[in-house]
Amino acid sequence: MKRVRAMIVAYATNRVIGDHGAIPWMGRMPVDMRRVRELTANQAIIMGLNTFYSIGRPLSGRQNIVLTSKNFVSDGVKVANSLDEAFALVEPDRVPFIFGGASVYRRALEQDLVDVIYATEIHAEFPGDTFFPEIPADKWQEVEREDFPADKENTYAYSFVKYERRRND
Repeated sequence: MKRVRAMIVAYATNRVIGDHGAIPWMGRMPVDMRRVRELTANQAIIMGLNTFYSIGRPLSGRQNIVLTSKNFVSDGVKVANSLDEAFALVEPDRVPFIFGGASVYRRALEQDLVDVIYATEIHAEFPGDTFFPEIPADKWQEVEREDFPADKENTYAYSFVKYERRRND
């Protein structure tokens, strides 16, 4: 049986995911960080080198795989030169999650390498220099959506959305 491959992302209404290496809503949307921890706990996360540098360390309780062509070594991290190699490094019984950044998201979507997308849509616009690509409606369908208002803990209204790849049977 084929292992499910996932993607996890948070993006603003204007598709911004980052600004100069930082998440624009960092610290103002703790619900998103909780969701990321819950969905990726004990799983594998595949990220580009810039995303790893922005986090600053391997995330505990997960298999960390960094995608780079550079000579990079870090304790607690496996290194891959391609997405295929990254997926091959994923330990058995772990779901691989594409974890960012923009170029890794784009390649995984263009190459049809993931089956499900877990998105947090932040209902606000932010300045930024890094964007999440459009999710093509002909290839993906929204299967779950939960909408939430802003509250005392989370500055912006948001939605948790799950997309699944359309199957052409």
